[in-house]
Amino acid sequence: MEDSAKGRDSFKEYLDDESGSVAIIIKQQLRPAEGPDGVVFPPTYPISLHSNNNDYGRKNNKEDKEENKEEKGKSGYNIDPLKDGNICEIDSPQSQANRIEPLFKVIKNGKLVPQITITVREDGEKINLLDAGHRSADALVRFSSIVPLTHKAFEQVKKGNHLAIAQIAPTSLLFGVWDSRGTRVKIQRIIKAEIRATNVEELKRSSVFNPAIDYVTDGGVDEKHDKQNGPKNPLSRHGMKHALDTRAVGGVLVRGDIIRTVNINLVAIRGLKAFTDGVFDLEKTRQLQEYILGLALLSATYNHPSALNLREGCHLCHDNNKKEMCVSKAVYLTGEEKPFTCDAKDIEAYAEQSAKAFFGERYDRKDIPDAVFEANVANEFLGMSEKDQDKLACSGPITKEAIQAFKEKNSDPIKLIIDAVKEVKDRLPKKSKGKNIVPTIDAEIFTDVRRILNDLESDDTTKESIVQLVQELSGIVDSGQDAHSIVKECNDKLGEFKKKKKASQAEGAADKASEDSIS
Repeated sequence: MEDSAKGRDSFKEYLDDESGSVAIIIKQQLRPAEGPDGVVFPPTYPISLHSNNNDYGRKNNKEDKEENKEEKGKSGYNIDPLKDGNICEIDSPQSQANRIEPLFKVIKNGKLVPQITITVREDGEKINLLDAGHRSADALVRFSSIVPLTHKAFEQVKKGNHLAIAQIAPTSLLFGVWDSRGTRVKIQRIIKAEIRATNVEELKRSSVFNPAIDYVTDGGVDEKHDKQNGPKNPLSRHGMKHALDTRAVGGVLVRGDIIRTVNINLVAIRGLKAFTDGVFDLEKTRQLQEYILGLALLSATYNHPSALNLREGCHLCHDNNKKEMCVSKAVYLTGEEKPFTCDAKDIEAYAEQSAKAFFGERYDRKDIPDAVFEANVANEFLGMSEKDQDKLACSGPITKEAIQAFKEKNSDPIKLIIDAVKEVKDRLPKKSKGKNIVPTIDAEIFTDVRRILNDLESDDTTKESIVQLVQELSGIVDSGQDAHSIVKECNDKLGEFKKKKKASQAEGAADKASEDSIS
């Protein structure tokens, strides 16, 4: 216990602005599992021009124009030329984040972060939020029963409050998230990991496929189906014809080094803030920062075999022959660097105790195991026009109620107001009669009316004539007079508006009829 306490004390300076620390950098030397001379397969991307015969520059001269046409549409590697060699992307920051994040399902038995599982189909298939590519902004979440929680959390981030998003989806803070289709909130990643190789030589490979029989000659299929070339041939599409693939990308030989670099942004962690009841909470802010720092340190140092099994043909391991090139350091604003040395057990203990302090009594009750993907909501939303989809997505969480309200508002906003005023009238007590009339003063009863009026006024698409009506009605509702009188004045104003609209429509119809008769 003493060792763990000592380890926790050593992290304090990284949460102190006065320390001047800006980042923790960890560099790991890797090699192919087959050995230093093993072929490594980087990720491929559909790029129009890629490396060929060790020429890593773009080909723009006339002589290469025809070759460029052949190259267009092929897959290639991200290899950038340098003055003294080149550098090749082996695993991107996005890919590294997607490999690390699911590990929190097993680290400490999944206790360090909320385990949110969303039922997708009627057969009971569940998806863990830690497996969702866009994290808390994923479509899986935006059309689920927890979207009111995540949407509210993103809205709080807009106000500088990171408490709610950390309580629901802390890895969204850790690895970054962009709610591009909702609140537009973009959260900078706190931990960035990537793997690059230096001085690589690109290889090519060719392959041939021979079907089990000659389906046409042996009478298996009619000759009329054997038409066109390449993938357009029906037989080729279904693996019934000889196929040849030549000069395809065949991996790289690494003549330099394969290095995994992890950057923990301490400035970003210290920028996280927590507010409770709208007031800045210093203690909760400290707990929040310690919690995220613990997760970041654990993400950077946790060793799991799956983290380096990147893809087919790219199975890596640590290179013990180049330990001297492995670096763990704290970097300061002045440019000073200090060794970052800490036992893995200390980091794990710090992460666990920080999580317990942050969640408090909710530590064992923070999971959401029963979230549901609402297919009916998703289908109804997708059936709307793109313009309406964008407007609805920006207005709040996408729920059944939100879609219904949106359709009502856009079909007839005046009816929406009339119905709201009628509901107030139905809730009011009967108006007293005689000389001793007691006024009914109840501002709260008009809450829904005010909300509808505010929504219409703030919507840029609301017609100018309706905005003017809304402003007049708002003045009546906020007048502070007898509620019965407010209802009467609102109905009179609405009736007057409808009459003018009807007269205007009749006049427009008459003008059109006149024009048609002349033409």
